[in-house]
Amino acid sequence: MDFFECEFPGNSNVFKNLCDAMERDGVVAFTGAGTSMPELPSWTMLLEKLIGDAVKAGLTSKEDGEAYNEGLSDPLFIADRLSIDFGSGQLKSKVCAIFQELSNPTAAHRLIAKTSFRRLMTLNYDLGLELASSEVNQEHLSSITANQQNELQRWESSSVAGQQDALLHWHGITTHAEDVILTGDDYSRFYDQNPENSKFLSRLFTSQRVFMIGFGFNDPFITRPLEGVMRLLHTDTRHFALLGVPDDKGFNVSLERKKFATKYKIEAMFYPVKIDQDGGRNHSGLQHILEEISKKYPKIKVNTGEEKISSSRDLSIHTEIMNLFSVGGKHIYFEPNIWSAGNNSMEPMELKLEDLIFSNDNFLIQAPHEYGLTTLGKRIATSLRGEGQKCIIFDSNSLPKYKKKLIEVAELKFIRNDPFSLVLDNFSSSDHERLLDEVNSTFPKVRIVLLQRSSLTESELVEDYIERGFRVLKLHGLRRENIREVVKAFLPVEQEDHISLVVEKVYSDLTQLCIPLTPANAVMYTSVLCKDGDFTPVSRLHIVDRFITEALQRASDAYADSFNINNKMNLISSFCIELFEGGKTSFSTSEWLQYCKAYRKKTLVGFNARAVLSDLIEGRILWKNGEIFIFRYKMFYSYFVGRYVAVRPEMLEAYVEREAYTSIDGLVEVICGLASDSSPIIEHLTQKLKLASSRFYDEFPLRDIDAHKGVKWERGGGEEELWDTVTNNVEEGPKQGPDLDRIKTSISAESRTIDQKVEIVKLAAREKNVSFLGGILRKALENATNASAEAKLNATEQVIASHQIAYEVATIFAPMIASRKYMSWNGFSYVNLIEQESGESTDEKTRNEKMVRRVLALLPYSIATSSADYLGSRKLGEVFREISNNTDNRSPFSSLLIFTLLLRSKPEGWEREASRIIRQMPRDDIYLYHMLSVSMKQFKSEVNTLIEGDYLKKTIAEIRIRRDIGLKSPNRAQISKVVDELERQGIIDK
Repeated sequence: MDFFECEFPGNSNVFKNLCDAMERDGVVAFTGAGTSMPELPSWTMLLEKLIGDAVKAGLTSKEDGEAYNEGLSDPLFIADRLSIDFGSGQLKSKVCAIFQELSNPTAAHRLIAKTSFRRLMTLNYDLGLELASSEVNQEHLSSITANQQNELQRWESSSVAGQQDALLHWHGITTHAEDVILTGDDYSRFYDQNPENSKFLSRLFTSQRVFMIGFGFNDPFITRPLEGVMRLLHTDTRHFALLGVPDDKGFNVSLERKKFATKYKIEAMFYPVKIDQDGGRNHSGLQHILEEISKKYPKIKVNTGEEKISSSRDLSIHTEIMNLFSVGGKHIYFEPNIWSAGNNSMEPMELKLEDLIFSNDNFLIQAPHEYGLTTLGKRIATSLRGEGQKCIIFDSNSLPKYKKKLIEVAELKFIRNDPFSLVLDNFSSSDHERLLDEVNSTFPKVRIVLLQRSSLTESELVEDYIERGFRVLKLHGLRRENIREVVKAFLPVEQEDHISLVVEKVYSDLTQLCIPLTPANAVMYTSVLCKDGDFTPVSRLHIVDRFITEALQRASDAYADSFNINNKMNLISSFCIELFEGGKTSFSTSEWLQYCKAYRKKTLVGFNARAVLSDLIEGRILWKNGEIFIFRYKMFYSYFVGRYVAVRPEMLEAYVEREAYTSIDGLVEVICGLASDSSPIIEHLTQKLKLASSRFYDEFPLRDIDAHKGVKWERGGGEEELWDTVTNNVEEGPKQGPDLDRIKTSISAESRTIDQKVEIVKLAAREKNVSFLGGILRKALENATNASAEAKLNATEQVIASHQIAYEVATIFAPMIASRKYMSWNGFSYVNLIEQESGESTDEKTRNEKMVRRVLALLPYSIATSSADYLGSRKLGEVFREISNNTDNRSPFSSLLIFTLLLRSKPEGWEREASRIIRQMPRDDIYLYHMLSVSMKQFKSEVNTLIEGDYLKKTIAEIRIRRDIGLKSPNRAQISKVVDELERQGIIDK
């Protein structure tokens, strides 16, 4: 073929240079609308059709429609106007529906799919290249968009020509209409408000060889960064373009070549476009050139055996670091949290990644699914190579289990007797034991790192690997300080106290929901909380509701008559209630399809059952284990069951009567949060807790036991040292950032996130204890959106009374608590974190007596602050304030507990109520000392705004005035004088 050399001199030379680039560097194919024509409309034709539809539907007047057609020279402005007329969601859904009509790829699509390009990138919304890859190559070509930051980074760093593991739809894709870049506002948000996208194009054009196909150079958002980086670049022409020239257009070939070379460093290859009598355009010239390229550089198909192993290997060796996320263009990096697996003789120890890298030991690293083992393996391999060592990483399933085949693997063929490291991902003790034996016998100088998804069976076999000489490690989830890094990426300019509020919310919600602290989950939850850059504290239920809604919603739901998000939620909730009534939490594909068939018949609503199931999986709500589908987090299952019950008063009444709402953890939260009136559940639980408390006291006569009642806060004996300590603490100020994160990390709460088993239990008599019912009622209170004031007040009083029982039990069991790290009795659990003081008497009896005294001394403070951790929600602040007014028959411990809850929840006027409780307390009562302690803890170690911190300092000052002077109602001047005294060194600005 002469490449139209007669019409466009120089084409043959450009083709030769393109071939050199394909062979030497590899070329990125960058396709535009021309590759999808004539099956799909051009930009102008698309707008003309939309204008006609808008006029026909009465959304646009006839006069405006005519004006729009006349203004098509500014397509983005016309798209903006149509977005207003249709509505943004409706317009994008309509456009996507047009592009989804492409049922067969074009000839250009097929030829591009046949060619061995380094990567594929398109500005088109359609799936033409995906269809072509399936038809021509019999393989799946995955799709990504610019919003998928992790996948975008992987695409950008790909270094293997001919192995396109993803097609980048830069301006969006038909299957995600909400992400489509269509209007002028969309373009402005995508490029102007997110400069990282323009930088990405600049990096692409400066670091790669790009071949533009079907792109008309009319998009300023593409041509601007292209010209911006290429015009002044001191280099020869770097890129290539395939451009059609209409035969009715005057064209100076030499001048056009110089223009493209000067502005864009592009060598252009032109082809003739014939215009027929109807104005149609024949682009067969483009096909002829693409056909020659595809013949010369056909895409290499990877089918079986050694080739497949090699290709999967190549694709996995990108330089990646552990848990790398990108939020708004900013990378977030977390050091892996690796610990040695402790045994009877050794405590668990944290292991730094560099210690693992520089060690000569073999390692078995375990973690639950989704904790990032694969990424950790890539990080290890990259770090070892960076140190000049040979390291190869494989998926264990891709390697043969026989020595003869093993030594034929391309990467292992020439290093049989050399020292190297081998990282085996997805290792299974049961499936790959033979592979491990063959590796050890074949390669005498190999160092092995096994990455194993932990399960009960695998854990039982750990001892075998210790005997083989492996060090067993565990990859844990994120720490609080890691979550702070995520939050700062979403709220980079916020104040520290605002960031701390979000960190507290993300960490506490994930641990309470037993959702693993993985990077993906932390980013997901933070993004929900910080939606649109605006954080509003909401309940855990609200967050789960928003996440599930966004995960299942499609842009096509904008159509009122489609199977939209509400229909979808009703279907899933209905299915889950059937599972729940049958005592099941998982299901098979056949069970789902059978139910959907019956549901369609019952409701006469049409939908695609498999598509909904796919939405649940892609939305990270379900995961598949073999042939069974399981809810990824137990709260998701509770959510759908509770959603069904909450909107059906008759069913809610029946569930209350038979106590079914306690059968699954989290169900009571969902029902109380979504029901129009959750008072029946709260009242029912309140009565049950009241009855359980009464029976408890009947069986165990502990009522009103108070080891601290009447105990004096004695003067002297270190009193001055006490206030010096308080002064120093105030001067140092509250802990912030990482210091606060370390204090508030809960190992026990984090460990619960690993167990994701969902259980349905019927409330047995043994479970009707005070502790169990108190916990259920607390959750109901926290999530009650609509409940009467009387129901809330009575319920809160009963929960406080259950915490009083916890204190009374602890008083009796103080000697046992003092002698153990952990003690549990009748549903109450106590953890002793008090450390022995250095230099203490070695006499065991004396040590035990001192420990008992310490336990007793700390009980009011520790139980009050622990209660505030569980119950001190800001949502219940108004309830606590109302309860604080009722002082009749209130025990000193109960007053301390309400004081602590006020400080934690901070309702409006909390400082006045706290002051009133201080005034009512005798000046020398030991409980006033405990109020000082909880005030200091709130000031130093909890999340407060600057104003709240000032109020807390005044509260501390008022306790001092009450203690030293005996004043019940100090004035502002007196309080300010004491605050000044506490700040006399000037370390904190007022």
